[in-house]
Amino acid sequence: MATSWGRIVAAGLVAGVVIDAGEFVLSGVLFVDDWSQALVALGRPGELPASGALLFGAWGMVAGIASMWLYSALRVSMGAGTQTALKAGLFVWLCAWALANFGFSILGLFDWWFMAKVTVLGIVECVGGTLAGARILDA
Repeated sequence: MATSWGRIVAAGLVAGVVIDAGEFVLSGVLFVDDWSQALVALGRPGELPASGALLFGAWGMVAGIASMWLYSALRVSMGAGTQTALKAGLFVWLCAWALANFGFSILGLFDWWFMAKVTVLGIVECVGGTLAGARILDA
Protein backbone atom coordinates (compact mmCIF):
# COMPACT_ATOMS: atom_id res chain seq x y z
CA MET A 1 0.00 0.00 0.00
CA ALA A 2 1.32 3.43 -0.92
CA THR A 3 1.98 6.00 1.76
CA SER A 4 0.29 9.36 1.30
CA TRP A 5 2.41 12.44 0.70
CA GLY A 6 0.79 14.03 3.76
CA ARG A 7 2.18 11.30 6.01
CA ILE A 8 5.58 11.48 4.33
CA VAL A 9 5.73 15.25 4.84
CA ALA A 10 4.51 15.01 8.45
CA ALA A 11 7.11 12.35 9.30
CA GLY A 12 9.69 14.34 7.33
CA LEU A 13 9.01 17.42 9.44
CA VAL A 14 9.62 15.35 12.58
CA ALA A 15 12.89 14.13 11.04
CA GLY A 16 13.69 17.74 10.10
CA VAL A 17 13.20 18.94 13.67
CA VAL A 18 15.67 16.30 14.89
CA ILE A 19 18.13 17.28 12.13
CA ASP A 20 17.79 20.98 12.93
CA ALA A 21 18.23 20.33 16.66
CA GLY A 22 21.40 18.41 15.86
CA GLU A 23 22.63 21.18 13.59
CA PHE A 24 21.99 23.73 16.34
CA VAL A 25 24.02 21.72 18.83
CA LEU A 26 26.86 21.03 16.39
CA SER A 27 27.09 24.36 14.59
CA GLY A 28 25.57 26.69 17.14
CA VAL A 29 27.20 25.31 20.28
CA LEU A 30 30.03 22.81 19.78
CA PHE A 31 31.62 24.27 16.66
CA VAL A 32 30.47 27.89 16.84
CA ASP A 33 34.03 29.21 17.22
CA ASP A 34 35.31 26.97 14.43
CA TRP A 35 32.59 28.19 12.07
CA SER A 36 33.29 31.80 13.03
CA GLN A 37 37.02 31.43 12.30
CA ALA A 38 36.32 29.62 9.03
CA LEU A 39 33.93 32.34 7.85
CA VAL A 40 36.30 35.15 8.83
CA ALA A 41 39.09 33.37 6.92
CA LEU A 42 36.83 33.57 3.85
CA GLY A 43 36.36 37.31 4.37
CA ARG A 44 32.80 36.89 5.65
CA PRO A 45 31.32 38.09 8.93
CA GLY A 46 32.01 35.59 11.68
CA GLU A 47 28.36 35.25 12.62
CA LEU A 48 25.54 33.71 10.62
CA PRO A 49 22.77 36.24 9.91
CA ALA A 50 19.20 35.39 10.94
CA SER A 51 18.26 34.81 7.31
CA GLY A 52 21.01 32.20 7.06
CA ALA A 53 19.76 30.43 10.16
CA LEU A 54 16.23 30.33 8.68
CA LEU A 55 17.53 28.92 5.41
CA PHE A 56 19.53 26.24 7.23
CA GLY A 57 16.37 25.41 9.18
CA ALA A 58 14.49 24.98 5.90
CA TRP A 59 17.39 22.87 4.59
CA GLY A 60 16.98 20.55 7.59
CA MET A 61 13.27 20.19 6.89
CA VAL A 62 13.92 19.35 3.23
CA ALA A 63 16.53 16.78 4.29
CA GLY A 64 13.99 15.27 6.69
CA ILE A 65 11.28 15.07 4.05
CA ALA A 66 13.76 13.57 1.56
CA SER A 67 14.76 10.93 4.09
CA MET A 68 11.12 9.99 4.67
CA TRP A 69 10.38 9.88 0.95
CA LEU A 70 13.35 7.53 0.46
CA TYR A 71 12.41 5.43 3.49
CA SER A 72 8.85 5.13 2.21
CA ALA A 73 10.11 3.96 -1.19
CA LEU A 74 12.64 1.52 0.30
CA ARG A 75 10.24 -0.14 2.69
CA VAL A 76 8.22 -1.46 -0.26
CA SER A 77 11.06 -3.81 -1.20
CA MET A 78 13.06 -3.98 2.06
CA GLY A 79 10.29 -3.85 4.61
CA ALA A 80 9.60 -1.29 7.31
CA GLY A 81 11.87 -0.95 10.30
CA THR A 82 15.16 0.17 11.73
CA GLN A 83 17.45 -1.40 9.12
CA THR A 84 15.61 0.25 6.24
CA ALA A 85 15.51 3.59 8.05
CA LEU A 86 19.26 3.35 8.71
CA LYS A 87 19.90 2.78 5.01
CA ALA A 88 17.71 5.72 4.01
CA GLY A 89 19.34 7.98 6.61
CA LEU A 90 22.85 7.00 5.56
CA PHE A 91 22.07 7.64 1.90
CA VAL A 92 20.65 11.10 2.63
CA TRP A 93 23.67 11.81 4.86
CA LEU A 94 26.01 10.76 2.06
CA CYS A 95 24.31 13.06 -0.46
CA ALA A 96 23.54 16.07 1.73
CA TRP A 97 26.41 16.08 4.24
CA ALA A 98 29.38 14.02 3.09
CA LEU A 99 29.49 14.96 -0.59
CA ALA A 100 28.79 18.64 0.07
CA ASN A 101 31.40 18.95 2.82
CA PHE A 102 33.93 16.99 0.76
CA GLY A 103 33.37 19.50 -2.03
CA PHE A 104 33.94 22.43 0.33
CA SER A 105 37.24 20.84 1.35
CA ILE A 106 38.31 20.14 -2.24
CA LEU A 107 37.69 23.79 -3.09
CA GLY A 108 39.78 24.85 -0.10
CA LEU A 109 36.86 26.73 1.45
CA PHE A 110 37.10 24.91 4.77
CA ASP A 111 39.74 22.88 6.58
CA TRP A 112 39.69 19.14 5.89
CA TRP A 113 39.80 18.17 9.56
CA PHE A 114 36.99 20.55 10.50
CA MET A 115 34.79 19.27 7.65
CA ALA A 116 35.58 15.67 8.63
CA LYS A 117 34.40 16.29 12.22
CA VAL A 118 31.23 18.06 11.11
CA THR A 119 30.50 15.40 8.52
CA VAL A 120 31.01 12.41 10.80
CA LEU A 121 28.92 13.94 13.58
CA GLY A 122 26.27 14.77 10.98
CA ILE A 123 25.55 11.04 10.75
CA VAL A 124 23.99 11.22 14.22
CA GLU A 125 21.54 13.97 13.33
CA CYS A 126 20.63 12.64 9.89
CA VAL A 127 20.21 9.00 10.86
CA GLY A 128 18.60 9.99 14.16
CA GLY A 129 16.11 12.18 12.34
CA THR A 130 15.37 9.43 9.84
CA LEU A 131 14.79 6.89 12.62
CA ALA A 132 12.45 9.31 14.43
CA GLY A 133 10.51 10.06 11.25
CA ALA A 134 10.29 6.37 10.35
CA ARG A 135 8.64 5.63 13.71
CA ILE A 136 5.99 8.23 12.89
CA LEU A 137 5.53 6.95 9.36
CA ASP A 138 5.19 3.35 10.53
CA ALA A 139 2.72 4.16 13.33
